[in-house]
Amino acid sequence: MKTIIKPEEFRCNGLFETFQLLKGLEKPYLIYMPYQRADKSRLCLIKKMETYIGEVEYAEYPEGHLPCNQEEEIKLVLECLKNGEIEEEMTAYLSVNIIRSTDVSSDRIMKDAGIRLPSREELDSAEFVSDTPVYRVEEYKKPKIDRHITSMFPGIKGRTINYFKNNLEEENIPYKIEKDESVFSFRIVFPADKAPMGHVNSYIHFRDFDGIIRCCYNAAGKEMYEKSEYKSELLRFLNYVNSDLLYDCREDWDAWFPKLMYTPRIYVDEFAGNAITIATVIKYSVHDHDQSETWDYITKGQLRIINGLSPYITGVLTGELTADEAINGFRYRKEPL
Repeated sequence: MKTIIKPEEFRCNGLFETFQLLKGLEKPYLIYMPYQRADKSRLCLIKKMETYIGEVEYAEYPEGHLPCNQEEEIKLVLECLKNGEIEEEMTAYLSVNIIRSTDVSSDRIMKDAGIRLPSREELDSAEFVSDTPVYRVEEYKKPKIDRHITSMFPGIKGRTINYFKNNLEEENIPYKIEKDESVFSFRIVFPADKAPMGHVNSYIHFRDFDGIIRCCYNAAGKEMYEKSEYKSELLRFLNYVNSDLLYDCREDWDAWFPKLMYTPRIYVDEFAGNAITIATVIKYSVHDHDQSETWDYITKGQLRIINGLSPYITGVLTGELTADEAINGFRYRKEPL
């Protein structure tokens, strides 16, 4: 049950600051990114703003029946026009569990809710109808079908390969095709500023019933591992990461963000020249209905993980960090990967 409250009753200062910021806007507009998708961001009018506080929820712990959740929340009703004709009304929630922490910044609360303030340039260049912003939706383009691929791999496997091939070409991402019996693969080089030499190699392997997404260090990373005297320390650190990574996904990311849907594992791949690798298995049947989520994971989520882990990995391999220091640094980092 939620009760309407006065904003000054918020125990979370960051949420109160957010309320003051939004209430004091000279122009009541926000950029809203549904499901944390920046490519779907749109300028919206703040039509209504309400504040709530939920009741305390309890759970059983070894220590007894203890509080586990109490939400403080700002509810925003947002409005925009699609192509100037169809009105869309959306709801964004800025929420904090004050049982877990009251020390959450306003910036973090807004980021988690998928909202930000628009720039002056964005406001000046926007189109409005009766003060309501308009966003333009491009016509759906039917994806190209590579008949050679669909003849080689009929059904869901061929559709999936076609989808990723189209995306790579539309976004002008260079790739190389590799074939090994029934496995069809794309090889891509992605920038990763914290990894050795500033890039990583990414592979999408399409097997008969599922695919594997692999992202690994380049030759410089392999050489660093081979020459290191601290291999056992690194393996200790990677073992901890594998045990903690899934919890981290649930804790730090919006429930709809693609990273939550996958189970990545990071390891030293002896079959790829001891390349430090993060890999995820994808089931075609699960992702056939919305392959854009898998595409986001490949181009953003998995890259963010290996890039964010790189300072810990290279620190351990060079001896600048012990395994315990890397584990503690990873465990108590301020920002999610």
